[in-house]
Amino acid sequence: MIALLALIMSQGGDTLEDRRDTAVRAAAARVAPSLVTIETSGGTEIVGGQPGAGGRPGAPRIRRGLGPTTGIVVGADGWIISSAFNFANKPTSILVAVGGKRHVARVVATDRTRMLTLLKVEAADLVVPVAASRADI
Repeated sequence: MIALLALIMSQGGDTLEDRRDTAVRAAAARVAPSLVTIETSGGTEIVGGQPGAGGRPGAPRIRRGLGPTTGIVVGADGWIISSAFNFANKPTSILVAVGGKRHVARVVATDRTRMLTLLKVEAADLVVPVAASRADI
């Protein structure tokens, strides 16, 4: 048994981990044209600091933006889905970079159970990822 394991491990390149890494890279390459960058501004979050007692100033508080995030095209006519965390504080501006072009986006709906937000940009012919067939899974 030990000799068999040693023989299998010495083959290299075809371990379960290698096959998993190859599959993940292939999946990422397949959906890459459908990935977008989302930038928000406004809707900052107040973090840190404590209010002072008796109306006195407390420790400093900081306003922090929630930063960029990503999304994926789900409709060729400008529908994009993203995680909802970046839109919780209702940003005043949402820009989506698709294929090197920036578009103003608006929030259409948010599913708070699944923490997903649906965005819409005015664009056409966006690349929608194709789902793998059951036979290929």
